[in-house]
Amino acid sequence: MNISAKQRLLTLAALTAAIACIAAVATPSSRADYGPSALYNIELSANNVGVVQGTGKGLWLWIELSSGGTGDFTGAGCKHNGSGGADGATPQSGDVNWGYSGTDLSISLNLVVGGISKPFTITVPDSFGHYSGPTDSYLSPDPFGGNTQLTVAP
Repeated sequence: MNISAKQRLLTLAALTAAIACIAAVATPSSRADYGPSALYNIELSANNVGVVQGTGKGLWLWIELSSGGTGDFTGAGCKHNGSGGADGATPQSGDVNWGYSGTDLSISLNLVVGGISKPFTITVPDSFGHYSGPTDSYLSPDPFGGNTQLTVAP
């Protein structure tokens, strides 16, 4: 059986297209976004519902901690003053430094509060899991109040 050059070329093109399709839909590992140096992923949701209806404030952060005591974060802070004032959300992002403190992770970062960048420390357990409690048990200083839901993941 004699295969023409045109048939070989069409077969090669079809095979190349199939490989490209498989590569495009292949699922990367969960650490693909941060690379192999990622040790912890922290998700923090601090919420304080105001006493007056329509008021409150919150902070939502996603933090990646890499080996070597560095990492980064992104998120948002939000304040609702109700009908008595301006409402607004502030994007948050930047680099972090972190280390072990007993059985906790101590994370240093800057957050924008009231239009000014200020230093904060977030302290979380060094064990994977879901945690909740008063915001001031995780965030210092605590400009938000209320309660926090926290996940420490690989």
